[in-house]
Amino acid sequence: MASFDGTALDFIGETQGDVKNPKAGSYLIDKGVRRDYPRIPGLFPTQIRGKDLQGRKFSVVSLAEDLSIGGVYVQIRHSLQPGDRVFIVVRMEDKFLIAARGQVVRAQYQGLWLYGLGIQFSSVRLKAIPDAS
Repeated sequence: MASFDGTALDFIGETQGDVKNPKAGSYLIDKGVRRDYPRIPGLFPTQIRGKDLQGRKFSVVSLAEDLSIGGVYVQIRHSLQPGDRVFIVVRMEDKFLIAARGQVVRAQYQGLWLYGLGIQFSSVRLKAIPDAS
């Protein structure tokens, strides 16, 4: 597995291999929490599509945080539960897009009609954004 210093290019290196089966062991981070993949710090513009608990389709814009090749954390105003499937597009540093299918593995009401969702990716694709200059 590639070394990771927090840059987007290192994240691209992490896309080698199967998302469900990391080649390396887990990473130990603050407070004894184990992660299968290193996290990229920051907030990233994100679009999420899926169906809420009432079966209504939705497409919302949010900010992704705690991003890795294995998943992401987002907050949205639609109630979902573990097992629900979503499609998510994350824009990173005006350099590339991450398009992923995923499953909600954690859902928690945050108050003010916001739901915090931990989403585990089942498939991930990267697309370079052409340079505008």
